[in-house]
Amino acid sequence: MSTASARRSPLYCVLSEPLLFLGAERDLALAHLVLATGLTLGMHWYLLSPLWVANHLLLMRIARHDPQMRNVYLRYVRQADRYIPWAGLRRCGFRPEGFAPVSTLC
Repeated sequence: MSTASARRSPLYCVLSEPLLFLGAERDLALAHLVLATGLTLGMHWYLLSPLWVANHLLLMRIARHDPQMRNVYLRYVRQADRYIPWAGLRRCGFRPEGFAPVSTLC
């Protein structure tokens, strides 16, 4: 079989890319859309519409940087007491100042 007659199959990137809705992470964008629509139409808070647009633009910017940022953050919160990302700090429960308090599980 020559290389000229080799079979070629298309590779679709859609199968490996994260799901985005209006440029933002799907779950966050849908929750934001429902909240903004409910407060704007239900409570007649029309003056806050620019805030909803700004929030969605922020979600789009976060998704452009890392489309799975929410999952990364939730995983960090769940593993924060057991995972020490700073090399050399092996004391159980030690975290630099400014981070969430550590439980006594070690």
